[in-house]
Amino acid sequence: MFPKQSSKTASEVEVFVKGIKPDPKVSYIHLISTGALEWYGPNKRGDSFNESSRIYNPPVPDTNDCREIHLEGGLETFHNPTFMSNGAVYREHQSIVADPSNKPLGKVVFAMYNKPMHRGELVICLENDKWHDDIERLSKGLPLFFSMGCLCSNDVCSICGRRTSPNDNAGRCDHLKYQLKNFLENGTQVHAITDHPVFYDISRVSCPADKIAFSLAKVASENTLVHPPAVIPVQFMDRLQGRRADRISLLCKMAAEETVIDSTNQSLPYGMPDDEEKKLLCELSPHAPEVLYVLNKKKAVLPFPQFLCLVCGEEMVDDGIVDTVMSLLPSVHRNIVKDRDVADFIDDGTWEGDCNVSPSIVSKTEPLVSRYSLEEGPVQVRVVHAVMRKEGKTASDKRVVSPAAGAAAAGLAKDYARYQLSFITANPDPRCIRLTLAGNRSSM
Repeated sequence: MFPKQSSKTASEVEVFVKGIKPDPKVSYIHLISTGALEWYGPNKRGDSFNESSRIYNPPVPDTNDCREIHLEGGLETFHNPTFMSNGAVYREHQSIVADPSNKPLGKVVFAMYNKPMHRGELVICLENDKWHDDIERLSKGLPLFFSMGCLCSNDVCSICGRRTSPNDNAGRCDHLKYQLKNFLENGTQVHAITDHPVFYDISRVSCPADKIAFSLAKVASENTLVHPPAVIPVQFMDRLQGRRADRISLLCKMAAEETVIDSTNQSLPYGMPDDEEKKLLCELSPHAPEVLYVLNKKKAVLPFPQFLCLVCGEEMVDDGIVDTVMSLLPSVHRNIVKDRDVADFIDDGTWEGDCNVSPSIVSKTEPLVSRYSLEEGPVQVRVVHAVMRKEGKTASDKRVVSPAAGAAAAGLAKDYARYQLSFITANPDPRCIRLTLAGNRSSM
């Protein structure tokens, strides 16, 4: 049992940072490690960390002994000492626990539990030559994402209160086996409460399990001390929370607009990419994040076949899979609103793009901007072409597909919906929403 830790304040982080001796060979990063269950809920894997010692009463106790669960010290007690004793920095959880031959790629030099913000925070030290690309990204104001790793002897089911080891799958209750992250009728979410964590790993990852686990600032460098970390987290979190609320609102507007379009039978034509367009999209494919950023900024949204070619390559652009996905798109946003993973969908900004765009990419993207802009001129040209084309098929045609192909199509439809939400986040006016969703009912 670790001694009870007093919560450090943000001013203590500032004091620590001011005491760092600048070194041109290393950089220090201030980041969020994880959030408390009571304020942020479970992470994407269904794991959660209580803030402090307390009594928890499961709604459906497994046994009489499970009616009252005494949770241990939680993050307030275990976050700081275990990270300081065992913590090291890795990439994608390639830690010494995963493989004893792995070596740490950085150090945890300071740990605090920020009680006012109900989250753990760390300052880590990285060697510039090993982390050059990430440090450069951070210096441009772009966040890095992190994910913690911890050990625990057992965790607690939020529904029935049964304690089991994470490795004891046979003894695990059905809630954690089969219903993880689901909500029961009483409103309780199924998750595993880890009340005695031993943290050992903070990894740079591309997709974190914890939605708030990202960098806050590069706090010390060769010549200067950057912005006080006591100020940055609040502003950063306010912006993030506001953006999340905006995306929820926009998703609901898109779902409602789908219903309106159903009643009016509006559509915007699309076509499969020709050889010239395929060549351009494949050439741009390695730079897809930058291309999508340019298109978003210039109010141009790619139809599904062109989006698929850009992000997956021309071999994926098959008439069968495109037709099947297009048949799912007219109601895709309404279905996502009802999905139990809608929060993860909202938080996933995979297709928002990368603002670090070279002039050559901007130039190469211009033909796509001219063709797929939602400004009046390009839209009118596409409608005229559709009227002149006699033959065609609609996205709502019924087709028989195998279960495997259907699952693949559903996944692609959801990814395309995620791309459309990112586009609408950058272009939220009603006309863009209407035209973007009209493209999901396209005739070809």
